[in-house]
Amino acid sequence: MRLVKRLHVSGSRSKAQPALKDFLQPFTVGILAQLNTVMTTSRGKSARFRKKQVLCSLGKLVSTIGPSITNIAPQVINFAK
Repeated sequence: MRLVKRLHVSGSRSKAQPALKDFLQPFTVGILAQLNTVMTTSRGKSARFRKKQVLCSLGKLVSTIGPSITNIAPQVINFAK
């Protein structure tokens, strides 16, 4: 875990990242649906924190997927509203 944090902070890209991008790409719409469910069902004291976590996760997902995210850009934009 420390290695992952160190690579992320330093901005270096590991050789495994393209594999992660290729793995996640087919599941992106499903991931967005799950994140949307979390956003709409969050209530109570922790709702603000939970929604902030989800939006940060969405940003990380978009940066990990890269330019191929344009295939689902309308869904991402709709989610962020």
